[in-house]
Amino acid sequence: MSAFPWFSDLAEHLADGSLALWVGGDVPQTLTGVPTCQALAADLAQRYGLATGLPLAEVAQRLARRGQRWEFTDFLQRTLGAADHGPQSWHALLASLPVSHFIATAYDDLLARALRAGSRPFDHLVQAGQVALRTPRAVSLIQLYGWVAQPDTLVVTENDHLQLWENAAKKALLDRVRAILEEHHLLILGQDLADPTFKQLWANTLGRFGALTPAAYAVAPGLSMAAQAVWEDRHIHILEDAPLAVVERLHELGNRPQSM
Repeated sequence: MSAFPWFSDLAEHLADGSLALWVGGDVPQTLTGVPTCQALAADLAQRYGLATGLPLAEVAQRLARRGQRWEFTDFLQRTLGAADHGPQSWHALLASLPVSHFIATAYDDLLARALRAGSRPFDHLVQAGQVALRTPRAVSLIQLYGWVAQPDTLVVTENDHLQLWENAAKKALLDRVRAILEEHHLLILGQDLADPTFKQLWANTLGRFGALTPAAYAVAPGLSMAAQAVWEDRHIHILEDAPLAVVERLHELGNRPQSM
């Protein structure tokens, strides 16, 4: 039996250009070189005497209530934007896949830098106004939760997430993400599936297309069988393999010479 359930389907979607990638902020630090959202939350909570185990959105919300939004914004910029952070082999693997659409909820720009290093023409879409100006046939990288170098684009606190749907500065980005989800199969890496914003976005897509929604695949090792069943009902198949193993296998297939 294959160690990669659903992999033949993923390989087919990659080959026919119908696969998009969703890259979250919880890819292991051993791969990305930067802390996960979970690790960022734990560090912030410890620094400011908050309860441990809270998600990043809740930690940031509590600081924002104290009038300390600048505290976690500065923390994210210093932690994720440090000069010694650079794209890792993980980012290079992602950037070299024959995929035209990347949706990121990580706050760093390491994937963008890997795409640039690979000389792939791409549009780095962080603000709504950039969507209408995107280059035809170029790769798109949408940073839905913003980028630390542009603090006004960040979606961090609980209120940021709740207000995302009414945020005019994000509307065109959300519309573009919905269009990608409706037209492409999706491989999800490093995304907390319990993230309310992700769940709402996916529910909206399912609500419009139901059983016709393109299949999605989430790399989520360790997810309980009960949770897997819930996501299967939502047309997201759970892959229990390690994220690097899945991406390396896709990279191998995507760069295999085509037979004549």
